[in-house]
Amino acid sequence: MRARIAMVVVTLVVASPAAVDAGAEGRVVVEVHGLRSVRGQVRAGLFEHTGTWLREGHERARCRVDVTARIARCSFGTLPPGRYALSLMHDEDGDGELDRDFFGVPTEGFAFSNDAPVGLGGPPSFERACFAHREEDEIVRVAARYGL
Repeated sequence: MRARIAMVVVTLVVASPAAVDAGAEGRVVVEVHGLRSVRGQVRAGLFEHTGTWLREGHERARCRVDVTARIARCSFGTLPPGRYALSLMHDEDGDGELDRDFFGVPTEGFAFSNDAPVGLGGPPSFERACFAHREEDEIVRVAARYGL
């Protein structure tokens, strides 16, 4: 179970921001609180469908930002109104992977929109993590978690 959660979070490793619709209205920014260090990067993926939730390469948008304070902001750019869910990791050592302990428990931070809890069966569902994005700019606040 824990290894499955760690593997899902590892799929969030993103190399660069994805293109977004140029004519869309409303910026989406994730604000991550509770970062335990000012090292590495926050890497996040934004998903728009249950069928693509947490599937690497199926993000609607991605963002990556260097961590320079205990709160980090990462912008997905402008997006059309709709339902989205986000997943992120705090890649403290900058190796592009979520580090885990011997049992598969993440040792680097991770989070989901709505601060959706991780259950014994794995990551939260799209429905638990999704939020409604309207036409205006929006800040999605989440708390980084370390371990389970």
